[in-house]
Amino acid sequence: MATATTTSESQIATGALPIMNGVTPPRQCLRHILNVRVQNLLSHESGTRQDSDIEALHDMRVASRRLREAFEIFDFCFPAKVYDKLYQRVRQVTRALGEVRNADVAIAYLQDLSKANSDILIQVTLEDLLRRLSQSRRRARIRLLRELDQRRLQKLPGELTNVFWRIENMPLRYRRGPRQSRALARRLLLQRVREFFAARGAVSGEHDEANLHNVRIAVKKLRYAIETLDYAVGEQITNGLKSLKQLQDALGGLHDRDVLVGLIRTRIDKLQKQSHSTLLCNGLQAVLSLIVQERHDYFQRFTDLAMHEKPSAWRERFVPPRPVGANEQRVST
Repeated sequence: MATATTTSESQIATGALPIMNGVTPPRQCLRHILNVRVQNLLSHESGTRQDSDIEALHDMRVASRRLREAFEIFDFCFPAKVYDKLYQRVRQVTRALGEVRNADVAIAYLQDLSKANSDILIQVTLEDLLRRLSQSRRRARIRLLRELDQRRLQKLPGELTNVFWRIENMPLRYRRGPRQSRALARRLLLQRVREFFAARGAVSGEHDEANLHNVRIAVKKLRYAIETLDYAVGEQITNGLKSLKQLQDALGGLHDRDVLVGLIRTRIDKLQKQSHSTLLCNGLQAVLSLIVQERHDYFQRFTDLAMHEKPSAWRERFVPPRPVGANEQRVST
């Protein structure tokens, strides 16, 4: 473990933190981490607005989630009202990005399925679905651009500078939370591991979409927490990110197919109320069968990766050891 380093007031003020480790106070890392996350978010806004590359939107959505995770990790540093305002602002952007991203994923998947399948009925069915998804995406894009205009993300860096000044000048008696980053990391990652096993324990079976979604969120939050606090958790824990990524991919595949299954079933329900729709319904059922089989394969992958894991193994893999000395746990008042 590296020894503690002294961070000057000028370094804190500029966000220049050349060294961060387990004994660095979280408050001294806050400015640097959030500035990096905000700049990453803003770097993708132009490409998202132009809509020339769908990956720009995907990258912006991921950046917004990572920024939200950083806010959650360091929430104890913020005045409550300030935190709520900033967090909800980013959350609304994430939601708007998510609508378009879900459409992008579905369109790309159905386009690939169309290329791989020569059956005329399935081709006609996929054209119907793609046309409707494209219309839905256009509407979601309009909402997204409106949201980006309203949230004025480009003003975030300046606004955060004022917030950081308030945090850094907060009287000691109002400060909360761990004094060292490794204590924060242990407490947070232990909580994240518990959340994963609680969500996993609630899964009743392969078709429990709601609880499988909760498991996916728990895995994602654990991964983002480790990535945010990588400077404090040690190499052994960051090495476990690969296994979390594999698990996240399996759960992501499940989620993407759940979205498609819901879309197709809604379309079938509407068509069944119309005359002369039997042929298209048959095509939709055929496409649905293909997706359901793929979903089953992803569930099996998830089961192999995580359903037999024990909490003790995950605590050993993802939770840093307890810091020495009880006085490291909280700021004295």
